[in-house]
Amino acid sequence: MTAMNMTHTRCFLALALCLAAGAVHGEEPTIVLDAAHAMHTGNDAALPYSVSAGGVLLIDLSKADLNSPPGVGTANVIHFKSRDIGYFRVPLSGKIIRIDAKSAQPLEGSEPFKTFKPGQVVTFAVGHDNYDTMQDGQMQFDVIWAGMFRVN
Repeated sequence: MTAMNMTHTRCFLALALCLAAGAVHGEEPTIVLDAAHAMHTGNDAALPYSVSAGGVLLIDLSKADLNSPPGVGTANVIHFKSRDIGYFRVPLSGKIIRIDAKSAQPLEGSEPFKTFKPGQVVTFAVGHDNYDTMQDGQMQFDVIWAGMFRVN
C-alpha cells in the first residue's frame, strides 16, 4: 500500500468514526456531566447547561464521577423536575441516557412527559432510588450528582 493510499484509508476511517458517533447522538441535544457544572458539591460557580428545545435529551455519564458516598447505593436513575413540566425519573442503562416520552416515568402525579420548551429551567440529579422496591409508597432518592439546565 502506498503512503497516499494509507493516508486516504486513515482519513476514511476517521470520517467513518465521526459519522458513527453522529449516528449515535444525531442532532439530539446532549449534556456531558462534568465537575464544572456539578451543583451538588456546593460549587457556587457551577453554571447551568444550555440545551435546545425538543422531545429528546441525551445525558452522557461517561466523564462524571458517580462514586456513591458511604451508605448510598450505586447510581441507578436520573430524576428531573421543573414546575413547568413536573417530576420524572429515568432508569440508567449504560453511559448515555435518553430522556424522552418513552423513558421518563412521571412521579408525584405529574402528567406524562412530552417535551422541553424554551424558557424552562430544569433541575436534575443522578442518584439511587428504591422505586422498584419501595414499601408503603415511600420512595427514597439519594443524590450522587446534581445540576441544572436551561432550555433555549
